Amino acid sequence: EALRRTYGDAHPSVRTTRNNIAYTLHRRGRHAEAEAVYRALLAETEALLGPGHPALADPLSNLGKVLMDQGRFAEAEPFVRQAAAIRRRTGDERSFGRLAAEVNLGSLELALGNLAEAVALYRSALVRFESLAGDGSLPVARCRSLLGVALHRAGDPRAAERLLRAAVERLRG
Repeated sequence: EALRRTYGDAHPSVRTTRNNIAYTLHRRGRHAEAEAVYRALLAETEALLGPGHPALADPLSNLGKVLMDQGRFAEAEPFVRQAAAIRRRTGDERSFGRLAAEVNLGSLELALGNLAEAVALYRSALVRFESLAGDGSLPVARCRSLLGVALHRAGDPRAAERLLRAAVERLRG
C-alpha cells in the first residue's frame, strides 16, 4: 500500500510487489486469492503496456502454475503458452526467466499427456540450467526430477531412475 500511495498502481515496483504477494499466497495454498491477484494484475498490465509485453510473462506463468496446481490444466494452457512465447521472444536463451517458463510449459505438456514435448522441453532446459547454474544446483536437481518423471511416463524407466537418483542425491546433500 505504501508503494501504491507513493508511486501509483502503474509503477513497475508496485506490479512486481503485487506479483510477489500473489506468489506468496499461492505458496501458502491460498489459490483463489492468488488467482484473483494475478488476473487483476494481468488485466491492468496489459491495459497499460499492451498485449505481449515482457512484463506480462511472470504473472502469466504464475497464474498458469496456480491453475495447474488446482488441476485446471486446460484453463492454464493459454497462460503458460503465452508466457513461454513472450520469454522466447524477449529473453536470452539462458535466462532463468526463460528457462522457468519452458519448464512450466514442460509441466503443462506432461499434465496434458504430451510426453514427447515434455521430455524435449525438460531436456533442453536441463542442458541450459547445467551450463548456467552448475551441475549441483537446485534448478538442475529440479529439472532432473521433472525429466525423470516424464521419461518414466514415456516408458524409459532406466533413464528415469538415473535422473531421479541424481536429483535426490543433490537434494540430500
